[in-house]
Amino acid sequence: MFNKSYLEMNEFALILKEIASHYLAVKENTEFNRTKNKMLVHLMDRCLRVASHMIAPDASELAFERAQKNNVDIFKLREKDRNKVDAKIKKNDPSDKEKFILEHYMPVNIIIKEMLNDSKNNRFCFEDALKKIKVIWVLKSEDEELNSNGHRINRPNPKEAYELANIKIKLNPNQENWLL
Repeated sequence: MFNKSYLEMNEFALILKEIASHYLAVKENTEFNRTKNKMLVHLMDRCLRVASHMIAPDASELAFERAQKNNVDIFKLREKDRNKVDAKIKKNDPSDKEKFILEHYMPVNIIIKEMLNDSKNNRFCFEDALKKIKVIWVLKSEDEELNSNGHRINRPNPKEAYELANIKIKLNPNQENWLL
């Protein structure tokens, strides 16, 4: 899933490296340091989530079908527009109770743990972490299925989790033109 958006994320990798170096530098286990490290992990989380908006989203087949039925190009849908699109669909079809959810294929908390456990702690390990960001439009019912299978934040094998939830993924054909 490599596209040119990843190439433009070097700044995120440098930011993540700085945050992680502060996190890893803490030696004393004091209340202040525990609080500081929680804040640093929160900063890493926010950084990865912001970087996610630069990645072309894929879509589940069901989300794709719902979008197509309602004349929405899901592969160009931005998260900031999701609520407007859901409201428009519900207005046109009050029986449609579904919602679009932009889901991280691999949970952000797992990516953070991998970054903090990488002994190299160099820019390239953070660039590799950024390459693991993949976002997928799914329906709320599909997201609930992932969660009920115990895969809300514990998804070390995303492919297996999505297969267990019977979610089939359609790749975004606009990979190279995302955000242009």
